[in-house]
Amino acid sequence: MKRTQLIPVVLVSLAVLATITVAGQFRQDASPSRQGIVWRTDLTVAHHEAKTVDRPLLITFGADWCGFCQRMEQETLASPGVAQYVNRSFVPVKLDIQKHAEIARILEVNRIPCTIAISPQADLLGRMTGCVDANQFRDTLAQIEALHRRIEQRMAEYSR
Repeated sequence: MKRTQLIPVVLVSLAVLATITVAGQFRQDASPSRQGIVWRTDLTVAHHEAKTVDRPLLITFGADWCGFCQRMEQETLASPGVAQYVNRSFVPVKLDIQKHAEIARILEVNRIPCTIAISPQADLLGRMTGCVDANQFRDTLAQIEALHRRIEQRMAEYSR
């Protein structure tokens, strides 16, 4: 089975297995005064939100014990420009690789930090592995967003 075929299976399986504790609540901390990325930690709820708002999921895998993950968090992801762009253009999800080992295995996450972008329809849009600086991270996200828009346009053309 191809990787792009596995992603929908993962998301459907998570939807079936997961217990959604707060129905209809998309953001876990959406305070307007909060600076930084507004992370979601429940992939099922985040996927529902991504479909509702038609934005890609941005899934970041890391661990508390990972020095490069901490560096990425403090330097790249804490950058105001990156945070604003991510919050506006994606549905960001932060997952611990040990707590979410099965999801990491299915998405073929072998090293951390690892960031994966998936469309609301569960198409793989891109992947970044390792610690990257804010400029490279944002440039890659812009390419991912452009790819998502092209896919959406083509799907709209085919549905006419």
